[in-house]
Amino acid sequence: MRTVCPTAGPEQVSFRPDYREAFVFGTERRRSEYFDQVRQDIVFGLRQLKRNPGFAVVAILTLALGIGANTAIFSAVNAQ
Repeated sequence: MRTVCPTAGPEQVSFRPDYREAFVFGTERRRSEYFDQVRQDIVFGLRQLKRNPGFAVVAILTLALGIGANTAIFSAVNAQ
């Protein structure tokens, strides 16, 4: 990776990235962007489920059946 200042001349170009700066400042920014994106996705999903209540009921029942079946199978396997 190349770190270049927009006003740097050829002798001022650094070919070594500054990992410390990227770690300290980049992690916080990426983490907040990640959680903001997750929040937006959850809000969008809830809005879509509210818009289509029939689909919401089918989706919730399907998840409930899948989780229940999975629990029953693992309980039967672990009982032996």
